Amino acid sequence: MFVRMTLTDGVTDVDAAAAQLRDEVLPQVKELKGFRGITASADREAGVVGILTLWETEADMKASDAAASQMRENAVKAMGGRLVEVQAYEQVVQEIGGTPPGPGSPLLITPTKMDPAKVDENVEFFKANVLPDIKSTPGFRAVRNMINRSTGEGMVGIVLADDASVQEAAARAVKRRERAAQQGVELGQISRREVIFTAMG
Repeated sequence: MFVRMTLTDGVTDVDAAAAQLRDEVLPQVKELKGFRGITASADREAGVVGILTLWETEADMKASDAAASQMRENAVKAMGGRLVEVQAYEQVVQEIGGTPPGPGSPLLITPTKMDPAKVDENVEFFKANVLPDIKSTPGFRAVRNMINRSTGEGMVGIVLADDASVQEAAARAVKRRERAAQQGVELGQISRREVIFTAMG
């Protein structure tokens, strides 16, 4: 699976942004070949909204570029925000818990960076050693690990149930940092958002 991430800031009405995705973007993007889902999260205080669209193959994602660009422009205007960046990733891990995430679920995002030559090795390490710890966190809802194989840059997102599970997940993440460093994986600062919209294709 492949992911296009769009990041905007200066968004003045997060709920209007979610409605725009539901009413305007989703009906259009779901008609594109290879579309597999869309999810959005926000930091309401900072006015930041991140939108992920999921695609079956990299070719499908690239083929959607022109249509996605127009939808992105319209959506950013409707949000009253500013486009910050658009990134493409390969989704190397996705797990959903017994209770799937939905609007209002807290999300923790950790940027990652590694040697591009060691992506496969580090993905296997993540699956064997990190994923079980994440999934055993009380209140676990979902996890997604995305990577750009060319640059070695990526991010891990963990969706949780409530503030208590966020605190537990953050504490566990701190304990994993030393081991990640031993693997040659650099972990950035954790940021918190809220899931505002999700729809699978």
